[in-house]
Amino acid sequence: MIQILHAQCVSCDTCVPLPPTLATYRNSRYDSTSMNPQCDDCLVQLPPTHCDLRCPTLNPRFLDNDSNLCRAVLITSATPSDPDLFANDSAHPFASSMVMWEICNVLAQQEALPWQSIDGDNLVYEKPVKHGRGNLRVSFARSWRSKVAEHLWERLDLRAACVHLIYAACITTIDRPWETEFVIDDRQLAKYLGLNRRKDLSKRKKLALIKYLGQLPCRLQISLCWPQQGAVEAFEIENSPVWHLLGIQHHIQIDDRGHKSPVGLTFRLRAGEWAKYFLNRDGRQDNSAFYQYGTLPKTVLAAVMKIWQKHEGAARMMLWLLFKTKVGRSQPIAVSTLMKVAYGEVKLQRSQVDRPFRKRQIRTFEKDLEILHDYEFEPIFDPQTYPSEIQPLWAKLLAVPNESEAEFEFWIDDAGKERRVTDPSPRGKWSRLMKARILQFQLPSTMERGLSRLQTQQQHKSRRNATSIHNLAGWSGSQIARNRQLKGLSQRQLAEQLGKSQSWVRDVEKGSLRVKPEDGRRLQGLLDLDRTNLDESHSEP
Repeated sequence: MIQILHAQCVSCDTCVPLPPTLATYRNSRYDSTSMNPQCDDCLVQLPPTHCDLRCPTLNPRFLDNDSNLCRAVLITSATPSDPDLFANDSAHPFASSMVMWEICNVLAQQEALPWQSIDGDNLVYEKPVKHGRGNLRVSFARSWRSKVAEHLWERLDLRAACVHLIYAACITTIDRPWETEFVIDDRQLAKYLGLNRRKDLSKRKKLALIKYLGQLPCRLQISLCWPQQGAVEAFEIENSPVWHLLGIQHHIQIDDRGHKSPVGLTFRLRAGEWAKYFLNRDGRQDNSAFYQYGTLPKTVLAAVMKIWQKHEGAARMMLWLLFKTKVGRSQPIAVSTLMKVAYGEVKLQRSQVDRPFRKRQIRTFEKDLEILHDYEFEPIFDPQTYPSEIQPLWAKLLAVPNESEAEFEFWIDDAGKERRVTDPSPRGKWSRLMKARILQFQLPSTMERGLSRLQTQQQHKSRRNATSIHNLAGWSGSQIARNRQLKGLSQRQLAEQLGKSQSWVRDVEKGSLRVKPEDGRRLQGLLDLDRTNLDESHSEP
C-alpha cells in the first residue's frame, strides 16, 4: 500500500511525526510523503485518521482503487451551521473596513505587494493609515511561517480572498462578532464558491480544497496603530489574528471494510480584535467605534472563482473595486493604480524598460478590462486623458450599431475619417496610459441596489445626527446656563454632578464645545431640559 501523495501536498511535514505507527516518512527522491505498509489507518487510536485531521489539504490519506465501497456508517455528527447567506437576495452585507480591504489585497495580490522579510522566516506588509498618522502591518501567523520566507507564496491562493469575504459577510449577522463565534460548513462554502457545480472534482478533492482555502485567511495576523478619528479615540492592536480558527470538525464515514473517509467539514470561527473597533453596533451609537459594511454580490464570488487562473489581473481588480466603489466611487482611478493592483509594481517597472514585455502588458490589461466589462464592471474612460485613440479595440467596437443597415453606414462613415476605429494605437501609448484615468466603473445591478440602500441609510443617519446635534446645540448655550441658575447650581457644582471639569461646563455654555449624546441626556435629566424649554429659548427676542 505504498502510495505517493496527491500533487496538492504543500510539504508542510505536519503528518510525518503524527501516525502512531510512524507510517509516513519523507521521500526525498519524489519530494513528497509516502505511506509504508505499517499504516494501520489509525483504526485503534482515533475514530478519524490522524493524517486527515492534521493535513491542511486532506491529502495524506492514501486512496483505494476500489470506488464501489458502501460508505454508510456516520462516525461523527455535524455541528449545526449558521443560516445561509444570499438566501433571499443576490447580495449580502459584509464587513468592509480598511482591515478587511488590506487582507483581501494580501490574499489576492500576494507577491505583487511590497513585502519585507524579517529574520528570514516571515514576511511583513505595511500600509500607512490616515496620511501616515497610523500604520497597518500584516504578517503570517507563527505556526505557518516557513524557514525560507519566499516559500510562503507557494501556499497562498487567490481564491482564499473569496473565503475571506464570505467570513466578512457571516459576521454581519451577529452581534459583538469579536466575542461570538460563527459556524460554516463545507456545503455552504461550496455553494457560495460555485464548487457544487464542479463536476470535474470528486467529493474528496472538493473537501480538500475547501479545507485548505478555509484556513488561509486565518493564517494572517495584523498589528494596527489607528489615530484618533472624530469622536473615536486612538487605539492599537498588536499581532492579532484576523480570524480565529476555533476548530475544524471532520465528518467521517466508514465503509464495510473498515476504511474511514471524510465526507464533510464544519469550521468554527470568530472575528479578531479588529471587529471591536470596525464592526461594533453599540460603539457606533456612542461614537466610540465604527460600524463599516458594504454590499457583497454573489456574482462577484462566482466570477472570481471562474477567471482566477486565466485572468488573475481581472480577478484582482474586481476584488479591489468591491471596496473602492464604497469609499470613493466618484473619484477617478488612475490606470497606473489599476495596473499596480493587477500586476504589481515590479512588472510596471519592467514595462518601462522592456518594450516586448510592455506590449504584452498592454494587451493583458486591455483584455482584463474586457473581462471586467463582461461581468458588468464597465469602465467609463476619461475623454481628456483616455481618448478613444488609446482605448482598447473592444471599447471602440461598442459604438457599432447592432442593426445591419446602421452598421453598414457606420463603417462607411468610419472609412472616410482621418483615424479609423481599427487603426493601430499611436506611438507612446504606454506613457499616455500611465497618465490616463478612468472616471468610474458602472457596477453590476446587485451592487448598485446595495450601494443605493447603503447611501439612503447613511443619509437618514446624517439627518438624525443633525437633528440630535441641533437639539443639543439649543440646550448647550444660554438655555443650559439659565436652567442651571434656576436649579441654584454653580458651574463647579454642575461639573461635579456630571463628572466633568468646570471649564467643560463653561465652554458648553459659551457654545464653543459640542455636547455628546450621552452627556446631553445627563444634562437633560439634571436641568429638566425638554423640547418645550428648547422652543421657548428659540422664541425669545
